[in-house]
Amino acid sequence: MVTSALCTLTDLVLARPEFKKTRPHPGRSVHRAVQMENLSRIEIRKIEISEYSICANIYEQAWNVALPNHQRTISIADFKSEIEGELTLVAVLDGQITGYISIWKPDWFIHQLYVDTTAHRRGIGKALISYLERLAAPHRISLKCQIANTGANGFYKALGFSPAHEDGVDEFGKWERLEKSLVE
Repeated sequence: MVTSALCTLTDLVLARPEFKKTRPHPGRSVHRAVQMENLSRIEIRKIEISEYSICANIYEQAWNVALPNHQRTISIADFKSEIEGELTLVAVLDGQITGYISIWKPDWFIHQLYVDTTAHRRGIGKALISYLERLAAPHRISLKCQIANTGANGFYKALGFSPAHEDGVDEFGKWERLEKSLVE
């Protein structure tokens, strides 16, 4: 059963080596402090049907910014169809849904992870991945990412995902499978 997590994400993230104090990049120390403050206020919980329209809008907006050559319109029906049978969790910051993740649990496959473009770089995506890692351990988690979506590729690789040596082409272009082992 998935329950809500509030405040525990800070502890989870601080324990991860990639979040330990590193040599600061110009301007990053302020960003890191804001991000850590946000993590303590992010609630991760199961999506409610009444929130499908919000998540469909986040999906459409984030997709169209990341892949401007492949614009899409995502209806509530499209969204519902795409997440059917999956565990879908939302990230709530200051009472607003700012992102979501949808997982095919039999394989711990991340089908979708989208963050409102106005909430990027606030730790939302990292919080969703951290929560999933806690749920999925000790299994391997994986996803497919469009090569053209360089921001997402960099994000996942910074969180420890690596190429799984599987790739292909779909109607949106080339993609590669990324994976992360949760066994230490």
